[in-house]
Amino acid sequence: MSMGVCVRMYFYDTRVPGPTGYWSDDTFGDRARWIDLPTSALHVSDIESRDRAIYRCRVDFQVSPTRNYRIALDVIGKS
Repeated sequence: MSMGVCVRMYFYDTRVPGPTGYWSDDTFGDRARWIDLPTSALHVSDIESRDRAIYRCRVDFQVSPTRNYRIALDVIGKS
């Protein structure tokens, strides 16, 4: 994946109850999981050089405006 490409690879929506609120493509496979507490985060284990990319984080709120972030992940020292 190039650093100029931003893809949707994991989806979590707290407004949708149950397992339909989660979605993941094969980018991280079973290496990614959502952690709710104490603060929400996407935990990715076993990072590899092929994971280097710009990832987009979109946060939808029930009342507040949606927020969008781009996170550049650089992998150093692991091939």
